Amino acid sequence: MTINLDTVDFSKTIVITDLHYGMRNNSKQHNTWCTEFLEFVVARAKELNIRTLLFLGDWSHNRNNVNISTLNYSHNGMKLLNNSFDNVIMLLGNHDLYFRDTLELHSIPYAQDFPNIHLIDKITTVKDFCFVPWLVGDDYKKIQTIKQPYLFCHAEIAKFRMNAHVEMPDHGGLNAEHFQHQKLVFSGHFHKRQRKGNICYIGNAFPHNYADVFDDDRGLMIWSPGEEPIFEKWPGAPKYRVYNLTEALQDPTSLIDNKTFVRITVDCDLTYEDSAFIRELFETQLNALDVSFIHGRSDGDDTVLDDSEINFESVDSIVISHLNSIESTTMNNQRLIEIYQSI
Repeated sequence: MTINLDTVDFSKTIVITDLHYGMRNNSKQHNTWCTEFLEFVVARAKELNIRTLLFLGDWSHNRNNVNISTLNYSHNGMKLLNNSFDNVIMLLGNHDLYFRDTLELHSIPYAQDFPNIHLIDKITTVKDFCFVPWLVGDDYKKIQTIKQPYLFCHAEIAKFRMNAHVEMPDHGGLNAEHFQHQKLVFSGHFHKRQRKGNICYIGNAFPHNYADVFDDDRGLMIWSPGEEPIFEKWPGAPKYRVYNLTEALQDPTSLIDNKTFVRITVDCDLTYEDSAFIRELFETQLNALDVSFIHGRSDGDDTVLDDSEINFESVDSIVISHLNSIESTTMNNQRLIEIYQSI
C-alpha cells in the first residue's frame, strides 16, 4: 500500500516507542498499562494541540503468536490513537515481525485498516524526514545514502546500551558513523533513554522489568524540528527496585508504594517465615505490586538483571558472531548457524 505523508504536519509531534503488548505472558496488567499509557499520551496531545504521533516500533511483543486477549487490547489501543490524531506514523520493530529476515509478515496488519495510521514497512522519506523500520540483512548499508536531516528508526546501533549495564558490541553492522547526514536521529528498540552525538534512543513507554531497575526515564517525547526534544514521564508507570532488607526496613514507606515491583536481598538473620510475614506486610500495607525475597546473599549486587527478562534481537547477532568464529575441521559454521536459527 502506497503511503502519502506529504500533508502530515510535522511542526510539533509526540513520539513514543516500545509498548510490547502481550509482554509477561500476555499479562492483563501489562496490557492495561499499555492502554493507560496511550490514554496519557492522548490527553497530553490534546492539552498541547498536537495532531501527529510517531511510534518507533515494537507495538507487539510476541513474534510467533498473538493471544486473543492481547489482540483485543492491541486493537483498542490502535483505535484510540486513530481517533485521537490526524496522523499516526507507525514503524515496524523487530518484535512485530514473524520472520527475522523479512518484514512481509507481522503481528499488526490491521493497522492498515485505520485511515489515520500509516504503517512503515520500508524506508520512507518525506520532506526533511526519513522513517526506517527494523533493518534486515544488509539494509543497514542504505542508511549512509539517506540525506534527510531528521531520521526516525527502530535500530540496533553498536556501542549504545541495551540496558543500564550491557553495551551493544560492534559486529561490523550498523553504527553511529552511518548517520553522517542527519542533524538528529531518534530510535526505538533499546529501552534505556540515551544520547550520543546526533543519535537519541528516546526510552520505552514505561519500565517493563528488572532490566529497568532504578531507571524511570521512560514516557513520551515532544519534539519540533530545529528544537531539542522534551521528555515527560507517565505518572502511572510501574517501577522496579532492589534493596537490602536492612535498607528497606529503615523507611519502607519512602521506598515502596503501589507502583513498585521490589526484590529484597536478605542481609541479616531471618527465617523464611519471617520473610513471608514481611513480604505480606509490604504487599498489604504498602500495596506493592510484587515483593520477592532473595536469601543467601550478603549484598545487593545482583540487583538488576534477570537475563530471562531481556529479549533483544542483539542476542541473535552475538550468538551468530560466536558461531562464525569457531575454528574447526569437523564442524561447518553455516550449518551451526542454521541449526541455531531453527530452534
